[in-house]
Parts: sequence; C-alpha cells; structure tokens
Amino acid sequence: MSKSILWTIACTMLLLVACSRNVTTAIVPSPTPTSSQSIRSPQTNRDAIASQQAGDSPAARRWSKYVPETIWSQHLSYARDRVGEWGYVTELVRLDDLDPARWQVLFDLCARLHLKPILRLATSYDRDKGLWLAHQPTQMVDYATVAGRYAHFVAALRWPDTPHYVIVGNEPNHGDEWGGKADPLAYAHFLMATSRALHQADPDVKVLNAPLDPFTPNTNGKPFTDGMTYLDAESFLDAMHAAQPMCSPRGHLGLTRLSPGAIDGRSLAAIIQD
Repeated sequence: MSKSILWTIACTMLLLVACSRNVTTAIVPSPTPTSSQSIRSPQTNRDAIASQQAGDSPAARRWSKYVPETIWSQHLSYARDRVGEWGYVTELVRLDDLDPARWQVLFDLCARLHLKPILRLATSYDRDKGLWLAHQPTQMVDYATVAGRYAHFVAALRWPDTPHYVIVGNEPNHGDEWGGKADPLAYAHFLMATSRALHQADPDVKVLNAPLDPFTPNTNGKPFTDGMTYLDAESFLDAMHAAQPMCSPRGHLGLTRLSPGAIDGRSLAAIIQD
C-alpha cells in the first residue's frame, strides 16, 4: 500500500475522533416546582377541577371520580364531529343518579351542538362485585315504584328535540348486567313497568328495549368462570315472550335483538312502543 493511501486513512481516522469528541447528548431538565406549585396526580387534578366548577362538596368530589361535567363539552364536540348535525348520542344514567338539574347541563350542551340525546336507564353498579344490581324477585310487584322514579326524571328534562328516546337497561342476557344472573322474566316485568310509567309521564317518549348480546353463550343456569349465569339472545327473548305476551312481535311492543346503536335517523331498531 502506498504512503499516500496510508496518510489519507490516518487523516480520516483523526477527523472522526475529533468530531466524536464534540458530540454531546442534549438532556432537557425536568421543571422543578416552585414553592407555590405542587405535584398532583391526574385523579387529584380531576377532583380539583370538579370542585372548582361544581363546588367543593362531597358530592362534587364523588362525581369527579367518574364522569365529571367538565369533560362533557369536549366529548360532545367530538361526537358532533362524528355524527354530524342532529346526530344521536347515547348517555347512561344510573338509578342512583337521577338528578335532573345535573343532567340538564348535558342536555343544554346537546341543544347547543345540535345533537339528539338517547338516555340509557341503568340500575346501580356494585363496584365490589363488578356487576349491575337487579331488583330482587320479591320486589317484582314494586317495579312500578322504580319505574316512577325513572319517569319523573325523564319528564323533568328539557330535551333539545323530539321524540325523546329512552333505552331500558343494557344486554340483560349478561349476568353482570342483571345482578349476576340473566333473568328474562324479571327483565320483561321491569321493561313493561318502566315503559308504562314513561309514557304516562312523557307523551313524546319513545321507549327502546335493551339490546341483547347475540354472541353470549347459554350457561344453562350454571355459573360461568366469573360466577355469573348467561343466556343466549334467542332463549332470552323467547323467555321474555313467554313471561309477557305483550312483548311478542304480535303484541303492541315489538321487541328486537338488534342493538339500537344502528340508528339512521329514519328507522330506530328496537322501538317498543309509539
């Protein structure tokens, strides 16, 4: 190898070593809180925001852990972008949260954004057991009392548009949606009582039965691995018809297995009574 080639290689290596010594890694220091600042967890921040806007009360702090009103506007704006003007948005309301004044805030936002709300009436959720509570069979005759609470709540709201769509429950063929045990008889009575009460309180209401999960297996009354029983949609619907003939397609309540999520503005699957 000639001396000129060796000299060129040597110079190149020296240049690379020199350049590498000038390369440093940029590290952006984390900001240090001042004496007037504090580090808060995301949950603490949510609690603080809710307390500022809804008042520093136990109720405000409790609701900030779930769906704080402070994010309703943002979420509804996202929905408006997806569904367009006067599109449908569904909101779950629990039995232990029937506060018309609180939920009127959501309805006013829907009116401002030109959205049509659909209320899904739920029972109360047991976080320890991981399921939605159901009324005990001994209370079946008293469904009218619970239905009356739902009806009073729905009628007290100022809706942005008519008709007023209300869904009664959700996938009751799931054990975790009905006290741990799929009970078509109990749900049929509950649906009928709630439908009657809603129509008596609100002439503009359109009641929808809860959609059934078509992929749910039938555990034949035996608990699944989670300790709850499940029923396939076909068997559940047949049992509802047997318990309440008015729930049959030939009655004045036309039930369907289809989810009411497939709403096109003209035909609502699962409307059970005009």
